Amino acid sequence: MTQLLPDEPAGAWRVHVDLRHHQVTARPDTPPGTLISHLLNHHVPVAVLDLDRSIDQSPGTALLEQTARRHPGRLWLGGRMAPADPLVPHLLDAGAAGVILGTNGLISDGRIDDAALHALAAIRTADKALVSLDVLDDHLVTDGFTTPTSVPARAALDAVLQATEGRCQVMYVDAGVSLRRTRPDWSRIEELAEACTP
Repeated sequence: MTQLLPDEPAGAWRVHVDLRHHQVTARPDTPPGTLISHLLNHHVPVAVLDLDRSIDQSPGTALLEQTARRHPGRLWLGGRMAPADPLVPHLLDAGAAGVILGTNGLISDGRIDDAALHALAAIRTADKALVSLDVLDDHLVTDGFTTPTSVPARAALDAVLQATEGRCQVMYVDAGVSLRRTRPDWSRIEELAEACTP
């Protein structure tokens, strides 16, 4: 890995370490702290996602807070966080490099929540916020890919970019890759990216 990666990786990419019940979902026999430290020591940008918060709607914040303090300024953190969630500024103050705001935080009663968009626009450090849009069959899905919505991916993307004047990063998550083991829909992703290029 050391030979393949430069000292300073280029581009806005990250390796996601998904944690469920304090275990790495893809490598349950590897202690999370060991894996995270190994990646960081090899200059790999890392995001840590607390799936317990995403799937179980757990209010616990200890895992994310401890992770932020253990590696100040080096990790992006996520797990069912909404733009107005007090946890967002708290984690940034605790040392998170940035926060990942989930699709759940943008949806209310099956539609895009205007109050969430206002809160997103008001985040003082928009460059430290990333909105994750979980997409299945070209529409948003919530609750860890388990609840479909009627919100088109393009409408959600346009709403986020308009609310933040393009200052906030957006991550497109193709849920079909995880749920159906299909290949990413690269043509659709490229189409959306081109439509959002200034």
